[in-house]
Amino acid sequence: MKYVAEPKHVREVSISAAADLGFWEQYLRGQGLVAVERSGKAQLMIVAASMRYMGIAFSEVSFSLLVANPLQPEVPAAFLISAFNSSRFLAWSERLFFHTPYVHACCEVQLDPPTVRVRHLHTSFFEASMQSDREAPAGTGESNQPWEGAVFLPAKNASGPRFYFAKLQGAATTRPFAGAHDHFAIQPSNPHAVFKLLLDSNCVPLQWTVRPDAVHGRSKTFQRFLSR
Repeated sequence: MKYVAEPKHVREVSISAAADLGFWEQYLRGQGLVAVERSGKAQLMIVAASMRYMGIAFSEVSFSLLVANPLQPEVPAAFLISAFNSSRFLAWSERLFFHTPYVHACCEVQLDPPTVRVRHLHTSFFEASMQSDREAPAGTGESNQPWEGAVFLPAKNASGPRFYFAKLQGAATTRPFAGAHDHFAIQPSNPHAVFKLLLDSNCVPLQWTVRPDAVHGRSKTFQRFLSR
């Protein structure tokens, strides 16, 4: 796969989560996609990353739903619900050139302790942080397993649905989300629909993945034709 952007030395904090399957099945109607089910739940992926590209330092946070891949069933896939970029210029470029649902917001990504935050001025819309302790809980592990697959985009205009290929690669540390200690909060009254979707679908964080020196890649955007 040829990637048109492949920034290196990316600092990444990701969170996998579970949510109501029926809610997301309803949400996907008309998109030609089916949510991945695990233990009766839909699977969400929140990826926060801080990097430099084309001389611009920025951070971004994306919210995706894992889906079955109708084009290549053996290749993992995700549906990009919404994404935020700390660079107003790059958020605009994403919308214009890649047709992705990016908007500008202040995005904070911290590795130690792992912390993710999306905010505007002094108002935090979304934040998650790991308890800073010395003892690693059961389930903590190391992984070099990359995520590489198709990312499907919302079919919202006459040009039709689109998709691109992406990868998240690099040595990672994984740790279960400790609900009693780790922090996960969504501001219910905010202008971004994705956060209401997370609340309404009873989103529950499950696991942290931290890549201190990752490589992220994305291809150009392709047209996708829905089956009738």
